[in-house]
Amino acid sequence: TTTSYGITSSTVPDTMTTSYGTTTSTPGTTTPSTTMLELEPGGTFSKQGNYVSCAWDRCPSSNFNWPVSPPCTCEGGLNSCLLYPFAPTVVVVFERVRLIPVESSPTKYKLEAENEDGLALKLGVGQDAASGSQCFDDPLRGGFSIDLTGTGYVFAEGTSVQLDGWSANMRVSVDGEELFTAGTHASATDINREIPSGGTLLQVNCGGWTGGCTSTIIVTKMPVTTTSTTSSYRRRDLIL
Repeated sequence: TTTSYGITSSTVPDTMTTSYGTTTSTPGTTTPSTTMLELEPGGTFSKQGNYVSCAWDRCPSSNFNWPVSPPCTCEGGLNSCLLYPFAPTVVVVFERVRLIPVESSPTKYKLEAENEDGLALKLGVGQDAASGSQCFDDPLRGGFSIDLTGTGYVFAEGTSVQLDGWSANMRVSVDGEELFTAGTHASATDINREIPSGGTLLQVNCGGWTGGCTSTIIVTKMPVTTTSTTSSYRRRDLIL
């Protein structure tokens, strides 16, 4: 399925992908009049899983299905009453973001996508209703990625991720290394965790039996003595 939100879009198998702010500028450049930061193409995105599996506390890819209540049936491991008329997942890709000055610190900026209210997903969010278990590598699991590679910026103090929902879980990785997992089983979830300063790649995989993650992304200029690590070694398969 190819759908456009008035920006640009491309087709990925079983995924609706929208690219936001596509440009040919070099990562790390800014436009003074708009305070926009150019990002590494394809590295920053938000993902939503749209379908509800029949697995409940198993992963959708496990091929295990709990019975569903009539008139619903289990079709290909998915609840037939909750098959939405669009792709199983939606991915919004961001190739530039706004730098919003933080009033309390002249050296820090909050990242935000331009005109976020018009997008299917905001920057730094993910969600799904696929499973009440972790299932971090399942294709229906939601999540997001923020990639500052080549921009000259790093994550700063104040960056955090939040998880909420029912039986929700998340896995958080920084610069390709797993930082922590968090969540609950068969209960309400409300978790907030700080992200260490200095990294350039934040990847969060999250979801639940309706659950999702949001974030506050604060960045600062990379110290001159710090060498930027290229993204060639990083795992980009943590979510997609």
